Parts: sequence; structure tokens; C-alpha cells
Amino acid sequence: MIAPPAFGPSPGSMVTAGVVLAIAFVAVEMWPLTLEIRGDTLNLTLSGVVVIVGLFFTGPLVTLVARMLGAGLSLAFRWHNAPLKLAVNLTAMAVEVWATAAVLALVLPEGRVTDVVQWLGVLLAGVAGELGMGFVVLAAMRMMVGTVQVDTLRALGTGLVASTLMVWVFTVLTLALVEVDPWLLGIVVAAMGLLVHSNRQRNDLNLRYQSLRGLYRFMTRVDEAEDTTAMASRILDEAAEVVGSTRAALYVVDDSRTTRLSNARGSLGVTWVPRGQVEALAADVGTTARLVDRSWVQEDYLDLLDHDEQTIVASLGNPDVTGLLVLSGRPRHLPEFDVQDVELAAAVAHHAGASLAEARLLDRLREERYRVEQMGLTDTLTGLRNRDGLMRDVPRMDAGAVIVLGLRDLVEINGALGHEVGERMVLAAAQRLRRMADQHAMIAAAFGGGRFALVAPDVTTVLAGSDLCRQLLQEVSGPMEDGPLALDISPVLGIALAPSHGRDPAELVRAADKALGQALDSGMGVAWFDADYDRESTERLHLAGELRRALDQGHLTVAYQPKVELASGRVVGVEALARWPHAERGMIPPTEFIDVAERTGLIRPLTLAITQQALAQADAWRRQGLDLSMSINLSIAVMQDASMARQIVALVRSHETPPERIIVEITESQVMEDVERGSGMLAIFGAAGVSLSVDDFGTGYSSLSQVKNLPVQELKVDRSFVMDMASNRTDQVIVTSVLRLAEELGLRVVAEGIEDETVRRMLEDLGCEQAQGYLFAKPLPASQIPAAVKEIEARPRPDAAAPLPLRRRFDGLG
Repeated sequence: MIAPPAFGPSPGSMVTAGVVLAIAFVAVEMWPLTLEIRGDTLNLTLSGVVVIVGLFFTGPLVTLVARMLGAGLSLAFRWHNAPLKLAVNLTAMAVEVWATAAVLALVLPEGRVTDVVQWLGVLLAGVAGELGMGFVVLAAMRMMVGTVQVDTLRALGTGLVASTLMVWVFTVLTLALVEVDPWLLGIVVAAMGLLVHSNRQRNDLNLRYQSLRGLYRFMTRVDEAEDTTAMASRILDEAAEVVGSTRAALYVVDDSRTTRLSNARGSLGVTWVPRGQVEALAADVGTTARLVDRSWVQEDYLDLLDHDEQTIVASLGNPDVTGLLVLSGRPRHLPEFDVQDVELAAAVAHHAGASLAEARLLDRLREERYRVEQMGLTDTLTGLRNRDGLMRDVPRMDAGAVIVLGLRDLVEINGALGHEVGERMVLAAAQRLRRMADQHAMIAAAFGGGRFALVAPDVTTVLAGSDLCRQLLQEVSGPMEDGPLALDISPVLGIALAPSHGRDPAELVRAADKALGQALDSGMGVAWFDADYDRESTERLHLAGELRRALDQGHLTVAYQPKVELASGRVVGVEALARWPHAERGMIPPTEFIDVAERTGLIRPLTLAITQQALAQADAWRRQGLDLSMSINLSIAVMQDASMARQIVALVRSHETPPERIIVEITESQVMEDVERGSGMLAIFGAAGVSLSVDDFGTGYSSLSQVKNLPVQELKVDRSFVMDMASNRTDQVIVTSVLRLAEELGLRVVAEGIEDETVRRMLEDLGCEQAQGYLFAKPLPASQIPAAVKEIEARPRPDAAAPLPLRRRFDGLG
């Protein structure tokens, strides 16, 4: 140890010197210097200067006592060190004093600093003190946390070098000035005070800047979260980083309970806490934020707060989300929370509340969208998956069986007893099918019209498939009590096996559907798909591929057949008809390629392509002064997909032609199936203002009285009744009945298939409004329609006095 120098204090003033040293230690520990070095934030004190100066003028014992007392007070009350941490730090400081004193005694035995060599001795003493302190800190970290990370070692090394150099400079300056005149020590104290003050000012500005950057980053990153859970996790992580806390918790009050989310060790922890505690804490906090101390913590919510650490409680401040953001703990390099931290926490919490409210709304919208999507994939009558839902749920099948089930006599029951009875039969069959599907881990679906599908992934052999079919017949078959009636459910099955009959679910459903048709035709209960009876030959499959390419390349065209107003001879509209001019095969008949499109799923893109061309052409004619209604035919396969109606309505609205000038033609059987299935396609078209026409009227299974309940504006009498009505009394009666019904219901009637003048005269005499057929014009390309319209309207009117085989209007019914 070194002895006090000759100009040092007398032994009688050691107590006073110790008190001064203790005050100096409190000051330097209370207001450290904050430095940013290579991305690391370092809090450095000038305590090393006080240690060396104290050793020079008071000796090791007084310096050690002052160091323990001053630094201990600062660490306990300013930095809130826990007992264990305080003990480690005091031990490190004791080692620092001892190591510094030992080196000074060795290299500066005379206790004077007057030349460069002695300056280096002071440097060595400072290095020894810093190393001693660092060794104790590392040892404590090693015992408490295990292996010390490389980043921690690097930060400690950087701090040691910076602190040593800073202490050395101020120590040498202090000792040199005191050597000249002890009163010059005031200059050093003033310089150190100015340095600390300017550093604090710069650090405060930097903290404010970092807070603003952090708040902006918080707002950006939180708003990027995709759902409420991800947003809560980001709020906790980002809020802790922005405000500068070691822990964060989020309390969100729901209707029934309160959720506590915390960012424990980088992961989102979720627990449930009593709602009353959170509400009591929220009432005390109000709508802003406040800093909690131990005296403020109430018993009602003591469990919610970490009262061993400083804690900020901030209200989310949103009327739609009641909750609190709780930030506690402070990193070692930061001082205690202050007013600015509380204000920053309030801003963070309020933005978090707004973001959570928005996320909750988005979650509800996603849930509603999912519910609507599920409704679109569910059969409205039975609650089973519909065709689209089944195709979505079932992946490509490398093994398994698909069974399509139909109900015998359902059409007859609907006609004789009403659709309500038929629906109850379908529901009973669906319940039995669902029960069996649930028991055997199978997927059941309903296709409408009393047809179901069952996917059995575990059925891989013909024997297993046959056993399943027998079990299915036993499960679904049987009486259904319906009031005074006892009706039997009699199912018929068609089955296809993967991969023998295909791998794609739609392909297997089609195969099983064809097998069902074979079972119905043959009167059997079960039929396996047989490729020998499959009408889709290799040529048809090849044609389907060519049709797909033709659709992609826009090779399909549209022909237009005029519709003529019989009373005036004026062309009032056209019917759009798909045409496929094949490069090698010539013009392929529509019946052929439409059948292929329906079987391969191409009917939807084909319908949309033809509709788009027809609507664009109608717009072009209107701009040329040719105002014609446009009739578009919908296939029965299209009618099974309610989304197609919305797509067609969207196309109509995108063009200039008024919706009422667009006529959608649907066959009578399609109309009745839509009514039975409740798919609502007719309602969609009606709501959009698109006119509806019942095509091939008279060939379906509906009664004429049912038409009054349908949202249609037009009836098209099937050509089979029109072509021979001049010579067939039965056809005359049917056509006359349709015309009478239409007049009573205010519907327009269009007669198809007029090929001679006699039939035209008969229809006109009966009051039929419009007609189309080869008598007027065949289907023509769009370019020929304007000329054809002029030619048709220029034709001379026939002699109205010529004799007719029928009396005028409805007298033909006698």
C-alpha cells in the first residue's frame, strides 16, 4: 500500500475526507456517462478517478469505506439493485479498490505523479482496477447464467477499454493540477461536471429520437400483423423495446373472462386472470398511464403487477377494447422510468388499443367470410357438403372408392305428394348417410335432386366396395313415417374405384354417377362403373383437350338467330349460339362439344366466353343503331353452380346494354330443379334486372300453374310442338294452352322451329308474340345480322285473308 503523500490531508481530517469521497462516489454513480460504441450502449462512471485520487490522499482504508458507502447508496436507491446484484457489485468494487491500491503501491511507491513514466503507472493502476472489477462480474454471470455469450464479452471489453482511458486522462489531469496547486482541483471537478451534464443532454436528445423512431417502428410493425394473436405478440415485443422495459404484459377484457398475454422469453404466454382485478386496476389508471410504486399497489390487483420492479400501467384507451398494457423492469444501462417514459407508454398503449380493435373487426370479417364460404360449399337442405365442397375437401385419390347414391321414385313422390314430402325423404336419407359416414370416417355430400355422394378412402378392393354397398343399402333403406303415409326409402348406388376408374375426385364422381345411371336403367340396386359402357371414348377425351385449347386461344365463335315479332315482322332480338369451327374437322355440332364441356367441367369457362362475346356484340350493335335483345342459353351443369349467376350478372353490368335487354334462357327442368334445391339462381338474375326465359317449355315435369310462382318474363314453346302443329291436333292444343296461360300471367311467348308460312300464320292468329326458325333466318355470323335484319323486315306481309286450319285465337279449343 502507498502512504498518503506529504501534501495530503492530516490524519485528523480523514473522516471529513472520507465523507467527501463518499459524496463524490454517490455523484459519479448517480450520473454516469452514456456512450454509443460500435452499436453497444455503455454506461461509464468516473468512479475510477475518485478511487485513485482517494488512494493518493486518504489511503486504501478510507477510500474503500467511502467507495462501499457511496456506491452502495447509489446502487440501492438510484438503480434499485436487488440484494444479490448489490452484493456482487459491492464485491467487484472492493476488488477494484484493492487491485488499484496494490498496483499504485508497486509502481508509485513515492505517491507522486510528475513525469510520463509515472503517468503510465497511473494507467496500469486503472487497468488493474477495471480488470479486477470485470473478473468479479464475469464470475458472477458465469455462476448465474452459465456460458457467457460472445456479445456480452465484447461489450464488457469495450467498456473496460473506454472506462480505463477516460479514468486515466482525468486522473493524470487531476493529480498534475493538484501537484501545482490543490485549489486547481476545482477546475477538474468543473470539467467533469460539464462533461456529465453535456453527456446527459445529448443522451436525453438521443433517447427522445430513439423513442420517436421506436414509436414509428412500433406502429408500422404492429399494423403489419395478420391476425389478433400475431398483433398481440408484436405489441408486447415492440412496446417493451420502445419504452425500455424488460417485461411486458397485455390484459384484454372479454365478455366472460380476461386474457393475460405476456412476452415471456420471446414467446407469447396466455393465461386467464380474474376480470375484477383488471377492472379495478383500470379504474385506478383511468384513460392514460401512470408509474406504479409500492405504496400505490392495492390488494385488489396485487397479483397483476411485479411490485419488486418499477412498473408503468397504461390504458389501451379504446372504447371497443378494454384493457391495460403493463411494462415492468428496466435494463441495466437505462435509468429509472420517468415522465417521458410514461407518456411514451401511453402513446404506445393507445395505438395498441386502436390496432387491436381493428384486428378484432378484421377477425370478425374473416369469420363471416369463412361462414359465407362454408355456406357456398354446403347443401342448404341437408347440411352436407355440396359438389363444390366435396371437390374442395377431397384431394387427388390414389386409392379409395366413390359411391353416388340416388333415391328411386323421388320425382314421382314430388309430383304426387308435393315437394315437401320429397324433401323430408331426402333429409331422412341424408341423416342415415351422415351417421354411417361419421362411423366409418368417410365424407358424405349432397348434390341435389335426391343424389348423394360418399367418399371412402379405406375401400381399396372390389370385395371391400361390394361389402360397403351392401351395408349402405341396409343403412339407408327402410320406411319413413310421414303422417298417415308410410313411404320406403329405396336407394340405388353407383360405385367407382380409384385408381382403376380415375384419381381426380371429379372424375371418380362422374364415373360413379354413370354407374348410378346404369343401375337405374337396369333396375339393379348397385352397379360398378364399366368403361365398356362409358360414352366418353378416347375420341371424346381428345376432343375435350382440343376444346380446352380452343377456349384458351379464343377460337370459339357465336352465331345469332333472329327473333321476329309476328304482328309487325320486325326483328326484336337474337339468340346467341356457340359455334366451334375446328381447323381439321370443320364445324363441330354444338350438341357434341357442349356435351363434352358438361362432362369435363369446361362448360363454365365456355359459358362465360360465349356470354362475353354476345354482350360485347350487343353493345356494338346498339352503338350502330341496331337495338336487339340478346338471349343466352345456360346449361344444366352451369345451373348447379350458384356462383355462375353472380359472374354472369357481373359481365352484364360491365356492358352498356340494359340488363332487361339480356335474356337468360333456362330449360323448364332446370327452373324446377333450382326451385327444389333453393340455390337462388333465378332470384339472383331477377334482382339484377336480367330477363328470364323458360326454354323448351312443355317438355318438363312442371304443371302450367307452377309458372305463376316463377320470376320469369318469357316462355319458349319447344319446337317439337310447333313444327307439326299444322297437322297434329294434340300439338295445336298444347301450343294454344301455353299461349292462353301466358296471356293470363302477362308472359311473352316465343315459338321455336318455324319453318313454313302456314305455321307462322297459325301462331300469329293465336296471338303468339315472337318466333324464330329457318323461315326467317338460320343462325348467322355477327357480321351478317344487320343485312339479315333489313332483309327480314323488308319482306312483304302475306295475305291475311288466306284460310287457316284453325279458327282465330283460342277458338281452336272448341
